[in-house]
Amino acid sequence: MGSALFMALIGLAAFALSLVLWIRAIRNVAIPDNRLGFIALWAVAFLLGVYSFFQPGANWASGIVGAIATLGGGLFCVLYALNKQGADNPIEVGSSMPAFVGTDDARNAFDSTELAGNPVLIKFFRGHW
Repeated sequence: MGSALFMALIGLAAFALSLVLWIRAIRNVAIPDNRLGFIALWAVAFLLGVYSFFQPGANWASGIVGAIATLGGGLFCVLYALNKQGADNPIEVGSSMPAFVGTDDARNAFDSTELAGNPVLIKFFRGHW
């Protein structure tokens, strides 16, 4: 096995490992706040994929594997860089309720100011889709 294919396979393995860990985290609803480990794996996959193109003895097999590692790692790095999650002003415990408009069980719109002075249970659901 040439060094080009070896580098490409290591890059692909790094990308595959990141996918397995990411899918496991999504299934367990346990995506970490600090995603540096995932970013490192994606960057390693991208860099090793690119590096494999310039190794002596690069052939079609190393090119295909390197391209998958490069595209996968690069795409996930770009998607992470473009992602803007989290609120600019998150709600904190003990703070007053922010103003919002919602729909009740009869599909009638209501304003959060209508709830003032009444005991209310509000459930907000976060989806992973």
